[in-house]
Amino acid sequence: MNAETGGTPAGETGCPCSEADAHMWVFLDGELDQEHCSRIRAHIEQCAKCAERMRNDSRLKEMVARACRCEQAPPALRVWVEQQVAVWRFDAQC
Repeated sequence: MNAETGGTPAGETGCPCSEADAHMWVFLDGELDQEHCSRIRAHIEQCAKCAERMRNDSRLKEMVARACRCEQAPPALRVWVEQQVAVWRFDAQC
């Protein structure tokens, strides 16, 4: 398989392009567990297409962070997010 079809490009990292693509933002945010992070990092090191995607997404993330540096979310949003996290944690325990 190859990168164009969502497969694994030459070098066989065990992580297809489709997996790297699906987890790119979580990877860039540092929110992946060690196993997935290692798989995606190895894939990106061997796949030019995914490496370019990571560079572009990383630049976009940096630009948004710079543009929003002075912005603060309203207090009601923080309360809502905390409530949603509590619900998700409860659901995960059931």
